[in-house]
Amino acid sequence: MNQRLQQIGAASLLLAATTFIVLPLVSYFERPVYLWEVSLPAFTQGGLEALALLALFAIAATLRLRKGAHLALLGGGIFIYLRLHAVELPFLFALAWLEGILATGAIFSARHERSNAGTLFSIRFALGICVWICGALLLSLLHLASALGLLVYSGLLFAAAIIILRKKPFTLTALKYMTHRDRWVGVCSAYILVSVLVLFVRSSNVIDFDSIWYGLRSEWVLAPYGSIFDRLNLIGQVYHYPKLFELLTLPANALIDFGFVYALNICVYFAFGIAAFALMRVAGMRSRHALLVMALAVCMPVMSTMAMTAKPDLLGSYFLLVGSLFFAIAIKRAEPVWYLGVFSTVLLGLSTKLSAIPFGGLLSMAALIALGWQLRGGGVRRGLGTSWARGPIVFLSAISVLIFLAFSWRTYHMTGYPILGDKLITRTFDFLGFQPRYPAHIRTDEGFVFAGSRLTVLYDYLFRPTELNSVSSVWPGNAGALLFVAGCVSAMLSRSRSTWVKIGAGLGPIVVAAYLLMIFYGNNAGGDGNYYIFPFTLSALLGIGLIWQSVGLLRSVLLLILPVLVGANTCLGFLLSPGLQHPGTAPFSLNFVRSPFHTGQTRDAELQAKGLLPIQQFILRNMASDCRAVAAGDWQGVYMLPCTAENIAVHWEANPIVNSESAFVRYLNFARINLLISPKFPADTPLFNTADNLRRSGLPVIETPSYFAIDLRTRIGNIMMPAAKAPIPGTRYAHLTEILPTASARDLASPESPRPDLYALAPYTYEFFTESDTLLLKSDSAVRFPLMAIGIAPPWIFSASIGFTPEESQHGDVPMNFEVKVVTADGRELAAQSWKISAGEYQVVSLRFHGAVGAAAYLEMSYHADTAANQQPLLLVGQPEIRSE
Repeated sequence: MNQRLQQIGAASLLLAATTFIVLPLVSYFERPVYLWEVSLPAFTQGGLEALALLALFAIAATLRLRKGAHLALLGGGIFIYLRLHAVELPFLFALAWLEGILATGAIFSARHERSNAGTLFSIRFALGICVWICGALLLSLLHLASALGLLVYSGLLFAAAIIILRKKPFTLTALKYMTHRDRWVGVCSAYILVSVLVLFVRSSNVIDFDSIWYGLRSEWVLAPYGSIFDRLNLIGQVYHYPKLFELLTLPANALIDFGFVYALNICVYFAFGIAAFALMRVAGMRSRHALLVMALAVCMPVMSTMAMTAKPDLLGSYFLLVGSLFFAIAIKRAEPVWYLGVFSTVLLGLSTKLSAIPFGGLLSMAALIALGWQLRGGGVRRGLGTSWARGPIVFLSAISVLIFLAFSWRTYHMTGYPILGDKLITRTFDFLGFQPRYPAHIRTDEGFVFAGSRLTVLYDYLFRPTELNSVSSVWPGNAGALLFVAGCVSAMLSRSRSTWVKIGAGLGPIVVAAYLLMIFYGNNAGGDGNYYIFPFTLSALLGIGLIWQSVGLLRSVLLLILPVLVGANTCLGFLLSPGLQHPGTAPFSLNFVRSPFHTGQTRDAELQAKGLLPIQQFILRNMASDCRAVAAGDWQGVYMLPCTAENIAVHWEANPIVNSESAFVRYLNFARINLLISPKFPADTPLFNTADNLRRSGLPVIETPSYFAIDLRTRIGNIMMPAAKAPIPGTRYAHLTEILPTASARDLASPESPRPDLYALAPYTYEFFTESDTLLLKSDSAVRFPLMAIGIAPPWIFSASIGFTPEESQHGDVPMNFEVKVVTADGRELAAQSWKISAGEYQVVSLRFHGAVGAAAYLEMSYHADTAANQQPLLLVGQPEIRSE
């Protein structure tokens, strides 16, 4: 490449990097809701606290302190930061677990290896997980795989492995990077360490729907009777997916705090970064530069968001990234044994997350083509090769097959299908003669379908992620697209024929396929961002490797933009959260005596606020570990109960098992459900109708202000369903009056004049507090939401983005009075605040509430127009939220 092309390429890369960095930041910070969140102490104070810790560690790395002083500074900073947020126990638990997994894997790998440290770590981490999983599966066959039993098994296995290995722990190796004499290495290592510490701190205040749905309660929905192969007769498909990750984290469920479960996922987050580091070392990078790429890999917003969940996305992506590492080594060394490693990691990915199907399939196809090409050209060594990793890789391949077969058999045993997926997979198994098993609900939606070219989705995915609801909080970043395109252009202009170009040619189709799937994904514009962790990270690594093979000028520009990309993505990652909590960490506090088990305390407070604590106490006193419940309404509360509870509200219309009262009663009998939990708010659903009849049938009932639970340990039998149910006396709720033409808008009238042919808003109240719904109010009317149904204990903050609907902007600048109140059933105001807004305005409003809320308290929204011309649905309330302060 001549000098002129180098200069043009460098300038283009700088200009493109500026665009790729600025536009997403504008996309987030032009939204009032994000501007408001940035102003919160959780973001500002928490961010300054994290920056201060990073600055302390970075300065220590640049000053080249004595090793003892440096280690003392690191240890003191880590302890103080973690103790201030009461997360030191999950951190120590994660360290012990990581050391145990690595020691277990090291027993089955070569003792005198010749490989870079990242590759060795990746092999041992994968091997350790597989060996542990095999033991847990064996215990499941013996019905000994309870959460407590697996915790004891883990301690014994890890202790034995560490004693047998007798090598220095990985923690000491990591500290060498922290105290390295190379300042660049020390600063990059400090950033990675602080990123991990911030995740531990943030995870103490985070809970999201999917995690509490299954990941944080594996003790109840995976192996409540000591085996993952027991049929629990759950309806939801999510309970029957491959459960490698959930089994791996099951021991942490025996501990009192959710943070211990998150801690294991943070270890996977760290291992993912090391796999990226190892891949860059294969590309020829020195450790000091590969650490910067590792920092980029772990700073993607989706990485930090998913690390704070109990979901398998990170682990599934990790296995596929390790498979890509093995593929690169196979191309470079021409040793077939590494291709076995590729196939084994794909099987492990499929045993963890079904989104590995398209990308794992392409990775396997690339390995087969590359192996055939090398065999045809005679450029491959005979047999499996002489690599030091031959024994570990062969062993990994053997046990990965066993693991895949075990989880596939579990799915078949539960559902009648060995693999669950979209309609194409279901139809394929139907053609092969498989039949679904009652009561598992097999999805029949289209899944990945061709929906026509939508390049606007590509633009939104790269530059305006807030336009895609499924992406905004789990954005994979756009650095991968930038670097991959720049790397391909660089390779073409330089006409390079390096080994990395061959690696890029083999893995590049995975990246291209990921972008095509993202554009043409029919069900959800762009698809969930967490589905693309592996391909988008791979695109960044391939692009960096291709640029690294080129001339020095582009290398220099790359090293210039990488820290900026890391900073921008870190900022967004700190802003986004997987749940409904505030961004960042907790506000700064000097409270050193907080309980390290505060999540358990928060869980009790949450149940108390929702009126579910008496039901929990009843379960613990009377049903021990054999409570099988169905419920509807408030997922975050019901899923915190110590029982195998399923919220069947999501199946009312889609599943014939529960879409009628007779079908629902049949399911109750078949599944031997012994507890039925229902909110007291009337709703025309099979669950409420059945529950209301059962409550009046003489069965034992546990009453709370907002819920009732029916003890069904006496066999239900066939219940005669009356034609109509009697209303609960003394209740008045906001009623739906009209479904507007747009599916996402609902017109609400005053609770003083409800229409009898439509049903109460509760328990659907929570649905209005999502980004997909808007709310239209008529003038001089009020909408009341029962606060117990919303389930947020004070102190809390109500916030909403409000403005006029576009079609009503012709009314001019007539001011409207928008008011939010907290009122009791008798009309007494506990808090109130009002705002004036005119046509064309768009602003964020908020109301802070610190008082006590009883069972009959409501959040009331209303507005008043001064002119008759405004007696139309004028006010648009977008994205209303209630959050704990």
